Amino acid sequence: MDEITNAAQVANEVIDNAIVKNFADFQEKLSYTGVFQCDNLQLKITNDIGTVTIPMHHQHMADDFLKELTRFLDVNILYAYRKLDGSDYRIVAYTMPYHDEMYIVFVDSQQYGIVDEMHVAFFESLDVMFSWLRKGYDEVVAKEKQVDIIQLQDLTDLYRNFV
Repeated sequence: MDEITNAAQVANEVIDNAIVKNFADFQEKLSYTGVFQCDNLQLKITNDIGTVTIPMHHQHMADDFLKELTRFLDVNILYAYRKLDGSDYRIVAYTMPYHDEMYIVFVDSQQYGIVDEMHVAFFESLDVMFSWLRKGYDEVVAKEKQVDIIQLQDLTDLYRNFV
């Protein structure tokens, strides 16, 4: 029984180490942008996923930040939408799924498009990352009539990026 417990601990440490390395590389890349406050970020690892909230130095408009996001982080925009009344925005972007760089960026606004932070989820598993993206994609498509979709990646492109 101790061998099984030790094997599980080793597996969890490998996953946690991969997530921590992924986060450290991301944090270094982010520090060069000058847009984000990269000091004292706290990575939380739960269920083999690392999450962090990153404040920005200044507020940005979601529409403008959508363009900047791809330039700063070299990510693919999965979707971006706003409620029909313009009050809430959501942007979800992701990296090409390589072993040392797998994360999803979430930018939300409940202030008519003003954003001042972003949330990032780091992954060690392609399957877990893909399932998060696919679930989010399906949710947006399901509420297509209730929101104004600014950008939506084609589903075949999402699949192509994970093959």
